Amino acid sequence: MAGRRRAASALVAMVGLVLLLAQTGCSEPSTTLDSAATERAVRKAVGDRIEAPVSEVRCPRDIARGLGKRFSCRAVLEGDAGEVRLRVRQVDAGGMLQAELLDAVIDNDEVADDLRSSLVRTYLRGFTVDCGDGGPRVVALATPFTCDAKDSAGSRTVEVTVVDAAGTLRYDVGD
Repeated sequence: MAGRRRAASALVAMVGLVLLLAQTGCSEPSTTLDSAATERAVRKAVGDRIEAPVSEVRCPRDIARGLGKRFSCRAVLEGDAGEVRLRVRQVDAGGMLQAELLDAVIDNDEVADDLRSSLVRTYLRGFTVDCGDGGPRVVALATPFTCDAKDSAGSRTVEVTVVDAAGTLRYDVGD
C-alpha cells in the first residue's frame, strides 16, 4: 500500500514561508541576524503550521547576514514529542528568511486511523490498529516506524514511512 496523503494540517507541516525579521534600531545594518528575533520568527512560523505546541526554538548565535546564507534551527515540542529540524535560508541581504521543516510531526492515533481505513478498503474486513501512544511525535522523513494491525485472521506488523514533507504515507504490510 503506498501513496496515502493526509490533510495538510493533520500530519505533516511543511514550512514554505518568508519571514521578515525586525530590524534593530541601529543606523547601520548589522552584519549578523538578531538571534532572538530569528528564533521568535521561526517559532511563530512553525507554531502556525503544526498542531503540536512548540516550547522553544534553538538557532545558532552570530548568524552572518547575507543572501543565500543557510543555517539550521531546532523547534523543541512540548512534552516528549521531540525536536523538529529546520533548514533556514536567507533570501535577501536584509534578513528575509525561508524555512523548511526537515521532519514530520505525526499523531500516532491519526496514522492508526488512516492505516485502518486503508486496510479495510484493501482487504474488505475489519481491523484494529495500534501505532503507539497518541499525541504528536517527530519522525525523520523516510525513516520507517511500525504499527500493529489485527484482524480475524491474526496480527502483523506494518511498516509505516512518511515519504515526504507533503505527508505522503507508505505502508508495507509484508504480504
